[in-house]
Amino acid sequence: MLYVCDMDVIGPVKSAIKARRNLIYVYLFISIAGTLLVLSRQFLDTDKTFLFLLWNFFLAGLPLILSSIMIQMSLNGTTRNSLMGLGFLWLLFLPNAPYMLTDYIHVIYGDRKYLLLDAFTLSWFAVSAFASAVISLKDISGLLLERFYTWQVTMMVLGICLMCSFGILLGRDLRFNSWDVIMKPQTLVTETVVRLTNPSADFYTWISSMTIGLLLFFVYLATKASDKVV
Repeated sequence: MLYVCDMDVIGPVKSAIKARRNLIYVYLFISIAGTLLVLSRQFLDTDKTFLFLLWNFFLAGLPLILSSIMIQMSLNGTTRNSLMGLGFLWLLFLPNAPYMLTDYIHVIYGDRKYLLLDAFTLSWFAVSAFASAVISLKDISGLLLERFYTWQVTMMVLGICLMCSFGILLGRDLRFNSWDVIMKPQTLVTETVVRLTNPSADFYTWISSMTIGLLLFFVYLATKASDKVV
């Protein structure tokens, strides 16, 4: 049993760390610098501590971790069911990465005296989180391309980005978390039905969430196109 666990999980994790060593270094630098940036705010006379950004950024990194492991599992010949199970977790956590763009709302309601610092701090995390979402999305599209045509994968990615939009809406407007799929399934389903059947009730949140989802899709397309050029 321990041997199987090592082959199915620990092996791909080690391979993912080795394959993405440079990316890990970049992510660690961003995390450490961002943490210092947030901690420095504790010495300012502002009630906007932005400590929540550290937790949000951790959640934003989970999709990239999962997709990196899935790539290695695929290379190791892991069964389709195992990949689908991990893929479901990836889909649950993916909205956490582009979600950080909505944190810019704190600039609007922040102290004008620290406007530039607030904008810089939020951008440091939001842009990095969005970039991780794009990389992770490209990881998954690469796995899908092994089984489907390019146009089919493009449509799947569009669907994923639209689901991300709805996930962002649920997180920003209703304060749901990814794990509420397990912890509060009935409440989540009820609120989902209400939002889908009456989108005008949260019109502006819908628009902002859909904009982020479509932005993710178009940036994905742009990076895929640039890959072909290179």
